[in-house]
Amino acid sequence: MQRLSGWYDVELSQAGRAQAALLARRLRHENLAALYSSPLRRAADTATEIEKHTGLPVTYSAMLKEISCGELEGELLDDVRHRYREHWERNLTQQDPDFRWPGGESYSEFRARSLNGIAQIAGRHNTQCVAVVTHAGVISQILGHIHCLNPARWESFRPGPASMTVIGWHNRCATLLRFDDRTHLHAGSVMRKEHRP
Repeated sequence: MQRLSGWYDVELSQAGRAQAALLARRLRHENLAALYSSPLRRAADTATEIEKHTGLPVTYSAMLKEISCGELEGELLDDVRHRYREHWERNLTQQDPDFRWPGGESYSEFRARSLNGIAQIAGRHNTQCVAVVTHAGVISQILGHIHCLNPARWESFRPGPASMTVIGWHNRCATLLRFDDRTHLHAGSVMRKEHRP
């Protein structure tokens, strides 16, 4: 059953751990200078897997966390849809940058935090390549900024789990180089089929 999961801290499923391992194997061939991660477990578990394959220590940043859903963290989506019908409908319009779940973070606040977090990392590393393990919402906000979309447009750029999105960053100017690359996950499927007894 699906839950409203912003800061709701769930660990990776078994399938998620397998995907994280495939991503980590791919990243060991990249010339990475540093590894950053959200401290939420689903990201942190992925970062730990990458650390094993690259030898890079993980630096955790709360600025890389998913949007805060406030008082509704972990609530079943069906319950939220029925008990907070007005909020649900407002969120679905994807037009109000000041929308927030009760006690949570607005989309405008979320975008500002996401951009500041990435800008701080980019400022530390200048021309170096770094890995940032974060959440679909953070990536969506950064790409929304690049494409001048309303912060409430959360659905426009939603990458899949354990995918790679590559962004070039210079003086707060960002360029999308690759989005939602999952080729390493497909390679894992092929390998499992080929090694089936």
